[in-house]
Amino acid sequence: MLRPIHLLTLILLILPRIGHALLHGKYPRKEVGQEKADLRPYAQIGHIEPGCTGTLVGPRHVLTAAHCLFPLALKELGPMDPSELYFYLTSTEGVPSDISSEVVSFYFNKKFLKRFGADKYDWAILVLREDLGNQRGILPISHLDLSERPLSIIGYPADKIEHSMWEANCPSGLSLFKSNRKYKCDTEGGMSGAPHTYYLQDDTYYITGLHTQGSSNNNKGIQFSKKTIREIKKFILSTP
Repeated sequence: MLRPIHLLTLILLILPRIGHALLHGKYPRKEVGQEKADLRPYAQIGHIEPGCTGTLVGPRHVLTAAHCLFPLALKELGPMDPSELYFYLTSTEGVPSDISSEVVSFYFNKKFLKRFGADKYDWAILVLREDLGNQRGILPISHLDLSERPLSIIGYPADKIEHSMWEANCPSGLSLFKSNRKYKCDTEGGMSGAPHTYYLQDDTYYITGLHTQGSSNNNKGIQFSKKTIREIKKFILSTP
């Protein structure tokens, strides 16, 4: 069921997104068809209105980028009200899924509000009204450096038909201090919050970070540390 479009949603769709990726071409995106929508990891990755990507990591918990909580990604405006956010799971081919939920609250590390050194805190957890994680399953989070394996970024880009899921695969590498990951996967605004997904063995996928920003040279995202994963898991356990 489609929801009425808020004025804020309309603004976010019309104006250029701050921090969206500009890099295109070397490792192009491919649309994820309906035949894959119920398979891992696609079944756990959804579209967040007004324009980001999120992943089920707990019974009612969706992992996304913290800047997705702020109008036009501007911290100065303060975070949105949870009622302005909505989560659609496995929407494909331009059709919003019936598997969806309102957002009742969210959490992000307040260090994200700092002027400097905030990039590594660009993550947030949305708490849903519905327990979609129990219905569809969740994707586990890992601090492992899996750079030797192909990186998969799956999300809902703003330059494609709304509610369509796209995937790009490419090599990647960690920064000197291992707090962020750089890559040349083809991405676009709307894919902020898309998980850094790695396939290890039969039907086993892990999230090691999030896509958060891009430029004409490199797209990049955060790499989760053990400390960050402990913080995420602690919050999930506190809000079953």
